[in-house]
Amino acid sequence: MPPLPSPEDPISFYRVTGAGFVPNVVNGYLAARLADPGQGTLAALRFTLPSFPNTYNQPGTAFTGCEDVRYMGLCVHDAVSTLTSECLCDAELHLTPGSHDIVKIVVGPEDSSVQAAALALEYHYLSWKNLNEPLLI
Repeated sequence: MPPLPSPEDPISFYRVTGAGFVPNVVNGYLAARLADPGQGTLAALRFTLPSFPNTYNQPGTAFTGCEDVRYMGLCVHDAVSTLTSECLCDAELHLTPGSHDIVKIVVGPEDSSVQAAALALEYHYLSWKNLNEPLLI
């Protein structure tokens, strides 16, 4: 995979293949570099949840082609080692009532007080744990 640009504010996602990161290279992914965890930063995202078939709760559900994506998930990877710290799959991405399909996510350190603050504001929380160069895919 070609190197991604430096982290940005606001966070920018780039379309990449899975080559070098995941075994399924025929799929397309969106990836964003996150700021250096050692600088005490957090990444906060809000986005409209794309439509996808409910294959988690209904495994026989067919992909009709009317959905935005086949599968929706977010994982925090390390840009160098390709280790993964945490993921949220499509069935775990809960919407806040009245949010108009907006998903809110914070990515940050393994810190229970930061996680509690994010959850109190109805954000999902993903930790980058010990990753040196977090990459959100």
